[in-house]
Amino acid sequence: MISRHPDKGTLRIECGEKNIEVASLEVIKNDKPLTTTLKNIGFHLAPPVEVSLELNLVGLRADEAREEVERYLDRALLSHFSRAFIIHGVGGGILRKIVAEILSRHPRVKSYRSGAAGEGGIGVTIVEFDV
Repeated sequence: MISRHPDKGTLRIECGEKNIEVASLEVIKNDKPLTTTLKNIGFHLAPPVEVSLELNLVGLRADEAREEVERYLDRALLSHFSRAFIIHGVGGGILRKIVAEILSRHPRVKSYRSGAAGEGGIGVTIVEFDV
């Protein structure tokens, strides 16, 4: 089903449980009928992964932390989070620097900041996603 989003002026395409918002659609005329048939195609649906609002990196090496952050950002965005908390601790600041580097170049990160006093201070980075 295709419907117009009243607030954003975008089109919303609903297909089962999936929803996509687009700015516009273009109708393409195709005179050739679709003749491809699909036979013996199987697929496997992975069970849903539970994603926490927090990612704890304390005790990880730099390369492990980098992989965890990249993986976590994907899962958090697929879970439609608007905010997440990345716990890296204070230490020498290496993990905090890695987290900032990854977040600064990620296209879906709207902003990020160190936690306030009641949020974990500089041992936590709070991420706001562009959703």
